[in-house]
Amino acid sequence: MPRAPQHAWYRQGIVWLAAAVLAASLAGSGWLIHVAGRYVDPPLPAEELTGPRLPKLPPARPEAASATAGLEAAPR
Repeated sequence: MPRAPQHAWYRQGIVWLAAAVLAASLAGSGWLIHVAGRYVDPPLPAEELTGPRLPKLPPARPEAASATAGLEAAPR
């Protein structure tokens, strides 16, 4: 049984709202890509480009003795 013309998909407001949100997000993404292409990041200093690429962490784990020393000093 065919549906009435007033119930067609193009007469539903939510469909047009979803299409508008999709179009706005695609246009915004394109605009951000365009703007990001205009402004180039400054080059990194040479000292950051040499050596291992690790985050700034302590070079080694603390000794087990120093970890247990704090527990012994705590009141029981």
